[in-house]
Amino acid sequence: MPPGQFDPSPVMTDPLVRDAFVDALRMSGVVHVAAAKTGVPRASLYRARRAFPSFAAAWDRALGQPMDGLEAVLLDRVINGVERRRYHGGTLIDTFREYPEKLAIVMLKAHLPETYGTARRGEVEDVAIVPLTREEIMTRIAAAQRTIILA
Repeated sequence: MPPGQFDPSPVMTDPLVRDAFVDALRMSGVVHVAAAKTGVPRASLYRARRAFPSFAAAWDRALGQPMDGLEAVLLDRVINGVERRRYHGGTLIDTFREYPEKLAIVMLKAHLPETYGTARRGEVEDVAIVPLTREEIMTRIAAAQRTIILA
């Protein structure tokens, strides 16, 4: 091979390696993790990405898919809350649901900017978090459960 050129193998010459890398990237969303799983040096992958537009396109599509999954998980947390446990002296004394209000605001801004304004990269506004009493929490949980049952 002439100097200055590179051999893109096995990234492009072996479809099994290429597909394995793209699949690993789709699952992890992290290049170095996908590279390690396929045994291909990252430098070779980046050179192949620059040299082959079809490989770059597959790479970009693969990176988009973990974000879809992450968004679904975050949306589930906003809607259904996250169960937390409270311990005292090593004994479980209470469980409760926590609803991430800041996350909800960021997601609303991202998906409905005409209504809620636009979310800029890295923006999280300060939101006053008011501590709730146990009774208020239980009332909200009961109301949410009734809503879920009726839906």
